[in-house]
Amino acid sequence: MPVIIMESVSQADALAYRDAVIAREPARLGELAGWLTESGGPLEEMDASLESLLALWPWYIRFVEADCPGIPADAVGQWSVHDDTLPRPTRGRRHYSSEAIGHYLMLVARRLDPSAAWQPNPDSEGYRYQQTGILLRTKAFVIPDVLMDTTISRAVELPPHRAASHREPEELQRVFLAWAGLDIPSAHQDRRPSVLPAPQPVPDPPPIWWRPQDPHQTPPPRTPAIGAAIPLASVPEPRSAGTLDVAALTGASSDLYLFRGPNQGIEQPDLLSPLPLPDLVSSLTSLGLTTDPQHDAHDDGATTQTWHLPDHEPDLAVEAQITTIDNTPRLLAVYFHGDPTTPTGTRIAATIATLAERLHARLTNYDEANIDD
Repeated sequence: MPVIIMESVSQADALAYRDAVIAREPARLGELAGWLTESGGPLEEMDASLESLLALWPWYIRFVEADCPGIPADAVGQWSVHDDTLPRPTRGRRHYSSEAIGHYLMLVARRLDPSAAWQPNPDSEGYRYQQTGILLRTKAFVIPDVLMDTTISRAVELPPHRAASHREPEELQRVFLAWAGLDIPSAHQDRRPSVLPAPQPVPDPPPIWWRPQDPHQTPPPRTPAIGAAIPLASVPEPRSAGTLDVAALTGASSDLYLFRGPNQGIEQPDLLSPLPLPDLVSSLTSLGLTTDPQHDAHDDGATTQTWHLPDHEPDLAVEAQITTIDNTPRLLAVYFHGDPTTPTGTRIAATIATLAERLHARLTNYDEANIDD
């Protein structure tokens, strides 16, 4: 069986994966308690409070940098299943350990919101991104596998001067709250005894909790590079210009951001869920935008490609950018240089607003996003 890509699995397999995540929770939390005990970590502080994350994060960085002692060498994160003929991921033990931290984040989520539940991505219809995450009452959706992988990678892989802020004790708390769409509370939660179960060792080899059952399921090829020949999606009729307040939509910053995930993803796109490339390209093409042949690579691993609107109006120039991570679109940004309420600006804003509705994506301007520095 090849690597499982969560975009590719059926709804039935996605629900089975969710059930496996729920079933493994007691064991994975027991393993976390064992690692904390063996390493002299802050076991007694693990009371599922937000404040407990301030102790957990520095310990976890040290645990990863010590090569995850107590975890078998061939362990892998079970959201990325390999068969025995394929090489194991180089970060397999780290991924395995971060799943346990993800289960602890669920305990933190439940203390904030007792209705928090493991579910497949509720926005999966239409693009089938079926990863299991934490669904909150506010409809925020936290994917611990993605959250943990990106956050620990920044802390232990970036050069020291860039990693410093990601190694601060507050980092895991900050990122978790950003995904959950919450502010840092002004008052501390009451401290309680540790909520972790009795410590237990990791079985060797670790059990496989889930494998897809659909015998015909094949992961799709990786999304082609922007600008490559791809099938275009149909473009929906744009919302009537008469129903759209373009000035309010684009705000004082005169821009629009389309994405799935927390507002912080505008500046950290690896926090965001994938977007379907054919839909983005089709909408931009229908508006008459043309793309640059070059991609701009960034230090954080993101790549952007810029689209321009030929000069139609003297008072408006429009630029759009698709940002990708691992060759997967995460963010569409549209910048209006001039008056966005012109007929051309209104047509573009209406098309992007309609696209956001169709993709169940968020649409905001930078000022409205209110991203904390």
